[in-house]
Amino acid sequence: MSAAVAPLTPEQREAVERRDGPLLVRAGAGSGKTRVLVERFVAAVREDGVPADRILAVTFTEKAAAEMRSRVRARLVEEGDREAARAAESAAIATIHGFCARLLRASALAAGLDPDFRVLDETEAARVALDAFDGALEEFLASAAAGDRLDLAAAYGPDRLRTMVVAVHGRLRSRGESEPSLPPVAAPRAGEERERLARAVAAAAAELAAGGRSGAAVERAAGTLERCDRLLGRLPAGELAEPDDLAALEVKAGNAAALKTPAFEELREAHAAYLTLCEAARAAAHHAMLARLLELFGARYAALKEERSALDFEDLELLARDLLAAGGLGEAYRSRFELVMVDEFQDTNRLQCELLDLVAREGRSNLFTVGDELQSIYGFRGADLEVFREWRQAAEA
Repeated sequence: MSAAVAPLTPEQREAVERRDGPLLVRAGAGSGKTRVLVERFVAAVREDGVPADRILAVTFTEKAAAEMRSRVRARLVEEGDREAARAAESAAIATIHGFCARLLRASALAAGLDPDFRVLDETEAARVALDAFDGALEEFLASAAAGDRLDLAAAYGPDRLRTMVVAVHGRLRSRGESEPSLPPVAAPRAGEERERLARAVAAAAAELAAGGRSGAAVERAAGTLERCDRLLGRLPAGELAEPDDLAALEVKAGNAAALKTPAFEELREAHAAYLTLCEAARAAAHHAMLARLLELFGARYAALKEERSALDFEDLELLARDLLAAGGLGEAYRSRFELVMVDEFQDTNRLQCELLDLVAREGRSNLFTVGDELQSIYGFRGADLEVFREWRQAAEA
């Protein structure tokens, strides 16, 4: 004899019974959210007469999808509705990637895909990305601008560069960019920073020479001023100093009274202003080079996947998004699903939310989402808590 099932709590029952519009349920750990989703599904079938194949239930993992399907089927059997239980076997209960893959296989020609395309798991996708980055870096360093690019590779190291580029590529795609790119950053415009520093160096050096003071701090300052003067003197017109070289030439006051005069205060301010300019210029140059490396990586990664007739998870989402947005297919799906349910909503990203908006009806009137921002653990996969908060604010409005 099976154990008695505890009745729904008032909050759970309200979530199940409120079916007159969009609903976002904040459900913490142990609150019975899976049961609420199951009961909501069963109520839609049993009480509202919605066929099981007209309900879309999105879960975060395959395991959660299998569990939900099993529990829905068991509840329908318990209610004596074996026909609905059989229909639930083929209901659209899946991860967002499973749903997208199913959509794309059904419309492969419209999407320009091989109908037998493979879906790369995370491990294989990472291997393909590694090969793509190695090829992109080789091409990047072989260009006419290899000198500056070698400096970039040396500054960051290949492993760190790969981590940066692959992470940015994935994050931009999770935000909906099919071909990720970095927006240009304008290089800073130089003013009189270099000339100001040169004047300050000369004034401080002259003050030390005239003051007749000695001591280790004063001697170190004099040596630093001499090196700074040489650095500025050998810079070609229009060229900025290397920030690391310049940073090493700061004259700190310490406890030396001779280094706390107005001349040395001006020196430190002039040094800081010129260093800021040089750092900004280097950052802009690195940004432009990283943008090019990102472009090369994206192209190679796409080519390697095409060779394998394979898609990664972001491809599934991006291509499904584009298909749903382009024509009548989106309207067909909006007409088909009378109820759209989403579990673990806090772990969705902006692109996935675009997809949900494309299959939900106007005003998200048939959308039921469950999540808790305190349980978000997939930021490294592109989950965007800001999206959850935006949807929560819209639901509260």
